[in-house]
Amino acid sequence: IVTLGQGNKLVNTRSTMTDATSPIGTTIAKNKKLTSYLLRSFGLPGANNQVVTNAEHALQAAKSYGFPVVVKPNSLDQGEGVFAGLTSESDVKAAYTDTRKLTDQVLVEKHVEGFSHRLTIFQDKLIKVVKRRPGGVDGDGIHSIEQLLNARNQEPGVIKRARAHTSYVINLDEEALGLLRQLGISKDYVPACNEFVRLRRQDNVSRGGTNIAVDIDSGVHPDNIQL
Repeated sequence: IVTLGQGNKLVNTRSTMTDATSPIGTTIAKNKKLTSYLLRSFGLPGANNQVVTNAEHALQAAKSYGFPVVVKPNSLDQGEGVFAGLTSESDVKAAYTDTRKLTDQVLVEKHVEGFSHRLTIFQDKLIKVVKRRPGGVDGDGIHSIEQLLNARNQEPGVIKRARAHTSYVINLDEEALGLLRQLGISKDYVPACNEFVRLRRQDNVSRGGTNIAVDIDSGVHPDNIQL
């Protein structure tokens, strides 16, 4: 908890929450299924999802939506237990098993390709928008994915964060290699200049993702700001 100011101007903050944050709003936001429903009811895009009770139920839900799908907990934060872009029955069953170890409320929903965005509202005003990009590498037309990743992990900023959070370091583990296989490429592939290659399913900063600032005036549709 961070305290800002003094006296009657003092404000306590914790992550994105302050003294003025609605307890009801916080409770709703902790429930991904309910949040999706409310977003859709107000006209914003919201995922179609359902709570599943076992691996077979998860597979049935995945087939009803059509691959790829996402398996994730209904109420955990920071990307914990989230498996996105699943394209096979075995992936769904394995993801369900891993997520079920963390919670008894497991969701399956349709995967939507693209980037997620975080919009921060303070005192009824949209004050900040960021595009969230998952961990990966940007091609230069010269070096392979493996070489680009090794260079990235030697950057001072990455090393500094890795001292406190080992997950900031992205390795060519099974998750990364699995994503490359889906693209039909290997770690030796040389991406073109500015070609982004995704190596993490989640875009959380704690998993090596990055936040890119978006200009509110030019980058956000007025209808979305109003909603």
